[in-house]
Amino acid sequence: MNVQDLEAPILHAVHRHPRNRTLLLVSAFMASFGVLTAAANAHAELLPITPHTAWPVRPVPERAPAEVTLPLQQIWRLECGDDAEPLIGDIVSVAAAPDGRVLLADGQLCHVLVVSAQGKVERTVGRCGDGPGELTGAFRAVTLPDGRMGIADGCDAPGIQFGTRGNIVILDRDDLPAGELMAGGDPGGVPVCVPRDVRSAAGRILAVTYRAQVQPPKMTAVLELSLLDAVSGEREIAARQLHTTDMTELAINERDAYEPFASGRCDLSATGRLAMAPERDRWLVAVREVDGTGFVLERPWRSVDRSPAAKDEARRQLGSETSRIFETEPATGLVRWRPDGHLWVEPLGAELPPGVVACFDEFTANGALVRRVYLAVPGAAADARLLVLEDGRLALLEGFGREPSEEAGDLAPAVTILEVGMAVSR
Repeated sequence: MNVQDLEAPILHAVHRHPRNRTLLLVSAFMASFGVLTAAANAHAELLPITPHTAWPVRPVPERAPAEVTLPLQQIWRLECGDDAEPLIGDIVSVAAAPDGRVLLADGQLCHVLVVSAQGKVERTVGRCGDGPGELTGAFRAVTLPDGRMGIADGCDAPGIQFGTRGNIVILDRDDLPAGELMAGGDPGGVPVCVPRDVRSAAGRILAVTYRAQVQPPKMTAVLELSLLDAVSGEREIAARQLHTTDMTELAINERDAYEPFASGRCDLSATGRLAMAPERDRWLVAVREVDGTGFVLERPWRSVDRSPAAKDEARRQLGSETSRIFETEPATGLVRWRPDGHLWVEPLGAELPPGVVACFDEFTANGALVRRVYLAVPGAAADARLLVLEDGRLALLEGFGREPSEEAGDLAPAVTILEVGMAVSR
């Protein structure tokens, strides 16, 4: 299934994030209304793409039949403080690479560090610029099956970046320019096509993108999950959601800014299976097979109230104290395939015991819930963020917090690559 995309730009009033060039939404839409009117152009009507609504549902019990704690064992640790060599800025993502290497995307210095299986920085790849093979930013990096590397600019939801085209810059084995792939299709004449995630598996690239269509006074956010052929760049849109808002409304509603596929809520397995969590306030995980068929896992879900700090953070991300925010946490967080074909789904709001940095519900390939897994890293920093890599290893980012915090203290930033140890029954 190939869908032609005709986009128009969206221009928000914005302010810059102090750490990583992210542009956050603020409530002053009217300030840019005239620009939006001038920039709007004719476009074909887009429709939602929701194949999971026709797939059979497989009920999941509310509680897992077993709980285990998996200690995470360090493979290597890279200190990223001021005296690091080479200089390291803000590591925003980590991806697996061949021969045990990993790719560290440095969003501040706009390049990718290639780190060996032993934790040694072998080289840095990419530089800022607008020429062939140069980068406008480094948000995600992937290794393609033939050894090439893809690097995409972008930012976390709900931010935007003017001029972002959704292009994935391709470099060959010698780090020379080898073209580009378009994660979100044709970005239009005044592009604001923002990648939210890029992952590579089974000869394809999974891309999550945010775009917008503008017909003042209405604005439609186009949220897509696409699969790109790693060689030809041919693009299949696997899912699409649309959110239309009134630009004259001064208060931003988080419901309109929520992006279901962003923040790691989808993944592509080594065999080409796609998993995604398409709804915020309902526990649903849709699994698409290689042939396009699929099934939906659904379980009872009890909402978890957001803490006052979480509410403040939500308002900060939206850029206005008058923003209308959700009072509860989303049903799911990360959705990640394991090398054995099992699926991990993060239940947001679950209480974590001391020393545990994350927990996941684990499902078999057929969707049977087998256990709840707690991942333990004693002594991890308060701002620690755990990433699950494509090959099953894990990465712990510490000291790269979005904002300074008392809990983080003077901790020097570091990246730790981990592997799962022997299970301990709970």
